[in-house]
Amino acid sequence: MSFIALEYSQTKSIVESSSNISVDHLHERYFKNCERLHEAQAIAALYYPDVSGALDEIYGQSNIFWGNQERVLQTDINKDQDLWDKHFTEVLSAINKISKDVKSVQYSIRHRATYISKSIKQIQ
Repeated sequence: MSFIALEYSQTKSIVESSSNISVDHLHERYFKNCERLHEAQAIAALYYPDVSGALDEIYGQSNIFWGNQERVLQTDINKDQDLWDKHFTEVLSAINKISKDVKSVQYSIRHRATYISKSIKQIQ
């Protein structure tokens, strides 16, 4: 989840927006992140079903993020500031929603780990 939090961060988006990252590179990262999220969804379905909903939300918002991040990269801020701002606002909205859900998943996993740890100590 920490990787997801970094990948969908405002800092990373701004760095990419001001660099010469190619759309092909962005697409490559998109597909790798889809794989990671699909793996997380599969693991959650088996072991942490209570976080499945949050992971589904993260996946949905990640698609919004990537689509708008691509548009940010393709829009010349000097030629169309309003369009760039619109797409960047959508990026930020997706980032905020992803961040909230990542924290929720992390909390649930931490809570479950604490419960398991206490249960093991009681057995010993």
